[in-house]
Amino acid sequence: MGVITFNAKDFVKGISTSDDLSDAGFSNRSRGQNLLANVGTINAKPAITTKTSNTVANEAIIAQSNSSNPQSFDSFFVSDGEDFFSTQFGSEPIIKQSTVDTVGIGRTDMKVYKEAVYISTLTNVTKISSADVSTIVPTWWTGTASPAGSALAGDVHPMLVFDTKLFVANSTQLDYTDGTGVTEDLLPLNEEEAISALGIYEPTGDMLVAVDSGSLDSNDDAVYPGNAKILIWDGFSAVRNREVRVPERITTFFNSGGVTYVVMGRTFGYFNGNGIVALRKLNIDFSVNSVITSQKITELDDTIYIAEGDDVLAFGKLYPNGNRVFYYPYTTVGNQISTIRAYYNDPATDEPYVAITYLNGTNPTFAYFSTRNDAGGGDAWYSNIVYLPSNSKIRKVEVLTEPLTSGDTLNLEMLKTSTDGTTGIGTMDYSTDGAIAQKTLARDKNIETAAVQVAATQSSGSVRIKQIKVHYDAIEKPI
Repeated sequence: MGVITFNAKDFVKGISTSDDLSDAGFSNRSRGQNLLANVGTINAKPAITTKTSNTVANEAIIAQSNSSNPQSFDSFFVSDGEDFFSTQFGSEPIIKQSTVDTVGIGRTDMKVYKEAVYISTLTNVTKISSADVSTIVPTWWTGTASPAGSALAGDVHPMLVFDTKLFVANSTQLDYTDGTGVTEDLLPLNEEEAISALGIYEPTGDMLVAVDSGSLDSNDDAVYPGNAKILIWDGFSAVRNREVRVPERITTFFNSGGVTYVVMGRTFGYFNGNGIVALRKLNIDFSVNSVITSQKITELDDTIYIAEGDDVLAFGKLYPNGNRVFYYPYTTVGNQISTIRAYYNDPATDEPYVAITYLNGTNPTFAYFSTRNDAGGGDAWYSNIVYLPSNSKIRKVEVLTEPLTSGDTLNLEMLKTSTDGTTGIGTMDYSTDGAIAQKTLARDKNIETAAVQVAATQSSGSVRIKQIKVHYDAIEKPI
């Protein structure tokens, strides 16, 4: 009898590239497993708190920023209806301003700089200031700044705080403000060098300016072979220090742990000073709603979180000396995530939270979850596919979990290669089994298959899975 075991050694490796490429611990079809909640087991997704009061129907939240004044506010965000909100932990959002200049998802960025909030709009920069964010100048960039700047051009306007200045991408210009006036065209660019992202290269402290010649509205958004480059600049010279050509548009840079991570087209990787080292292909397209801008990536407790469609993709270490791994701690199941940010200031428990925003039907939603929690139930977890040397019969499946508690129901299925689908092998259910922590399934199922893949779904509750063992016998000659 052969035995295949799935346990902690697999779980801590995170998701594989695909079912058929077992380069990590379990299938990339798995969603809603917060591995940080109890390292070494398969866990459910976090419970989530949603806030929808005071938002405006059909107005998607498109930009979010942490506050620099946590005594008064914990976060700010802006909707595509040009409303500006503040939040305090545990409270509903409040509209503080409703005259932000015209904004757009994938184009607008938001930064807190020198105790004021700056929002890059389609053609301008809105400034919101004073301790209670009660003063707004919708077209501050072109109208009130002294000296004022010209209207912003191009498609996207990422911002970056660098060398005590707030830099703003303005198509083929790189401009900045010191909070009083605007200085334009600091780094000369040519007509095919429209800025798509701004960042900082950690090893040298230089600014990174990603450019290409494409338009975000074109049919092949983000893919411009031969035109995309990373310009490396020290922040004060009259010319760039050097440039590095890359195969696709860079949509964001993100620094974590001394490494400068990059999203290039659909590739997540890191910049090594000479090019991009790819780590993973993201499950996104090139629409303005889907591309990963600086609004769709954040970090909390040394783990990077990316808003990948309707899923939150995590990339980080599960324990101090471990490797960074990928996994999906949360999914909205169909509601595309617009923004993601670290969210602090829970006065009761000091928990680390991740805040996301999305449009649930017509309801704009601000929501957050604890990175240590797994009480929200779960979607399906799939093991990697293990191909057997011959067609085999499954004799039994032994499942170990933490003891079930009231409300827990775990359904298990197995791949059946003759139909290329799954068949049920049994359930662990507190209402009928009690507080068990072990159960043997599939003894009477007579499952014949040439490969093994187990699927486990938290029908209710949040069972933690410790180990699954599949016992099988070969029933024909090896293939």
